[in-house]
Amino acid sequence: MTSKPRQTTDFVARIGNWDNFLAAITIAVILYAVFAVPNFASAFNISQAVAGISERALIVLPSEAFWR
Repeated sequence: MTSKPRQTTDFVARIGNWDNFLAAITIAVILYAVFAVPNFASAFNISQAVAGISERALIVLPSEAFWR
């Protein structure tokens, strides 16, 4: 009988952390923008966002690999 609460606690501990909360908020904001902002999900806007983020991702990638 004690395995159920422990299993639930482990699940909540894995899912309920700060990183997953930020990911959920980010997905919610993007979904809101796709439906509420005109041309947010256009091909041009997405390509500009990827181009702007890619250089920052290349800079951050080595530091993230170092800290893990």
